[in-house]
Amino acid sequence: MDKKTFMNNLSSQITDWQKELTDLSAKAEKAGTKARTEFQSQIKDLNSKLDDAQSKLKQIQAVGPDAWEDVRAGFEKSWTEMSSAFKNALARFKK
Repeated sequence: MDKKTFMNNLSSQITDWQKELTDLSAKAEKAGTKARTEFQSQIKDLNSKLDDAQSKLKQIQAVGPDAWEDVRAGFEKSWTEMSSAFKNALARFKK
């Protein structure tokens, strides 16, 4: 996958996560006190993961075209791990 495609995929995923967090925040506001506290804790954790994802995207943007091939595998592995963690955290809300 080339850098531009990879960055577009990351950007799209970040946008999707932002929408999901907005939905979760709205759901948390309607929840009871105990559930709301748990939701807010999880949302805080997910926001941290989202910040990490945005930081990773900025790092990728800064990598020059010559260096992209050298660092691509590491970025892809890191992104896959981050994506998995985010999906797992979101899954807890959907139970």
